[in-house]
Amino acid sequence: MTNISAVATLTGTTTPDGVGDWFSPVDFLGKRGTRLLPRGAQLTAACATLLPAGLDSVPAHRRGVWVATSTFAEQMHETMDDIIRVDGSDGLSPAQAPYFSVNLVASRLSKDVQSHGMATTITTPGTGLADALASAQSALRAGRVDRALVACTEVPTPADGDPVTDGCVSFVLDQDGVTEGMQLSVLRGFAAPGSGTACVPPETVQDHAFDGEHRDLLVFTDLPHSDPCLHSVLDLEGEGIHARVHRLGPNMVQQGIELARLIEQRQAATLFTIRASGQWARIRVQPVTGSTP
Repeated sequence: MTNISAVATLTGTTTPDGVGDWFSPVDFLGKRGTRLLPRGAQLTAACATLLPAGLDSVPAHRRGVWVATSTFAEQMHETMDDIIRVDGSDGLSPAQAPYFSVNLVASRLSKDVQSHGMATTITTPGTGLADALASAQSALRAGRVDRALVACTEVPTPADGDPVTDGCVSFVLDQDGVTEGMQLSVLRGFAAPGSGTACVPPETVQDHAFDGEHRDLLVFTDLPHSDPCLHSVLDLEGEGIHARVHRLGPNMVQQGIELARLIEQRQAATLFTIRASGQWARIRVQPVTGSTP
C-alpha cells in the first residue's frame, strides 16, 4: 500500500511583466549558490524546505526524487535563446547554462535533499503529475527506494499572456507500515481520439479501490463540457453531480494544489485528467485505514 505522508505547497500568481514577484528565493535558500539558478530549480528547492524532515529517516541511497514539469524546458530554452541573440553564448551564466537539459531539475533537487537514489524528471503534458506519482509508486513497490519525493513545478512561459499560478507542490510517498497519511492509487491509459474506444474503460472507473464514504470528484480536461467522453467519465464514476471540472492547460501546478488540499483535509477523492489527445490519468486518495481523521 502506497501512502502520501506529507505535502508542501509553495505557489503564487505571477504577472506577465514580472512586477511584484511573489517569490523570493533568498527567503528560503539563502544568498549563496542559489541566486542565479533558474526559477524552476529555485521553486523546487524552496518547496522542499517546507516539508517535514521525513526523508531523513531513511538512508540517502534509499530515497528517490521525481519532478513533474510541463513548462520549465520551454521557459528555460526561450530565456537562453534571448541571451544568446544579444550577448552570444558567453552571456550565459554558468549556473543556468546546464539547465538546457530539463533532467537537471530533479538532479538538483536530489542534491538539496541528499538523495542518492533515482532522480527522474517527467515532462508529459497534462498527466505529468500522475505519471510521476505512478513512477514513484512503482519504485516503492519494487523495493528500489523506501521513500519518494514527488514535486510538481511550473513556471510562467513566453506564451502566457495573463497572470498565471506558478510554483511547486511536493509530496512524500511511503510504502507499507504507515499508520497516518493518505492511501494513494494511480491508473493511466490512452484512447485514440475518434477510434470509438471509450476514453476511460468502464472497468477502470468502476474498480473502486477504496470502499465507503462520499468521494470528491475533480476533473481536469481540455475537452468541451458537452463532450460525450467527458460525460461518460462522470457517469461511470457515479458522482457526476458533485464533480468539479477545471480547464486543463500545460501548467499542472493547479492539479498539485487541489491534490494537496484534499490530502491536508483528509478527504477521500478522485482526480481525473483527460486530454483531447487521448491520454488520461486517475489519482485516488483515501485516509489510511485506522488513522485519525
